[in-house]
Amino acid sequence: MLALALGALAGCAAPQPSLEPPLPYPPAAAARVVRIALEEWRDWGGLVREAGAPQPEASPEADPANFPRVLAYWRAVPDGNGAIPDNRGRYRAVLAGAGGDGQPLWSSPYWSAAFVSWVFAAAGVDAREFPPSATHALYLDGLIADARAFPATAAFVPHAPDEYAPQPGDLVCIDRSQAPLRHWAERLAETGRLRPMHCDIVVRTARANDARTARANDARTARANEVQAAREDGARTARASSLRAARTDGMPSMHDDAAPGVVEAVGGNVLDAVTLTRFPADSAGRLLPSPAGRPPLILVMESRLGRLPPWRTQ
Repeated sequence: MLALALGALAGCAAPQPSLEPPLPYPPAAAARVVRIALEEWRDWGGLVREAGAPQPEASPEADPANFPRVLAYWRAVPDGNGAIPDNRGRYRAVLAGAGGDGQPLWSSPYWSAAFVSWVFAAAGVDAREFPPSATHALYLDGLIADARAFPATAAFVPHAPDEYAPQPGDLVCIDRSQAPLRHWAERLAETGRLRPMHCDIVVRTARANDARTARANDARTARANEVQAAREDGARTARASSLRAARTDGMPSMHDDAAPGVVEAVGGNVLDAVTLTRFPADSAGRLLPSPAGRPPLILVMESRLGRLPPWRTQ
């Protein structure tokens, strides 16, 4: 089972829109997001997969040595404490050589949204700017609401994947439901309702495209804002050629660039670990659509940490 998105948790609620304007963050915060995500990836063994690759049989999350890692992620979300007692019991049973409740350690509920929430919190991003949640759809609701209420100063801005080329620190998100959204703006009609989704944190793109991408993104953002307003009013297929558990001596540096035509992103509960996924992209750095039969990419959440005044003039 490909454990990519958090399951529904009883009692979840969408973060409430804040009346307090968001604060800007320095570039150091943006750099910390990427650095922490990459460090966690290395600590989990440096697994790499191509987008759409199937799940192997091994389950790193079930290794008792990884118990404190996932525990830390769950501690970062206010709606995730229900996961902790069950998995403490499973951990105790594993250590005692007993069967427990029959569920492998940390196999449920899914912890991918807790991981993303933990990374931003560990980087020093306050809950006001990134509302932590055990469910991807619900923290995205909070970020989207902020972008609509404070378009000039929101820390995150949503884009359709074909309108914006992701940069390090952004989120790339897929819809894993049986009836996927056609565009992220359709989420506005169901804000606060659970929807199975998954997001990864972009850590590397092809540097050769950065300047061109930045200029293109400025123009696309302006066009996307117009399209968004109108819409709001109306509302790799095969197994990866290799799956490597590269260790420190063979692992790319966090300062390396991704290969041309690739966006690399780190996510939790992917291959039952923290894993780096390589997404195909076009020559301008925009993500290509998911293959037929795979969960569609519906959203790139642009992080403006370190990209707003006073650190960067617009």
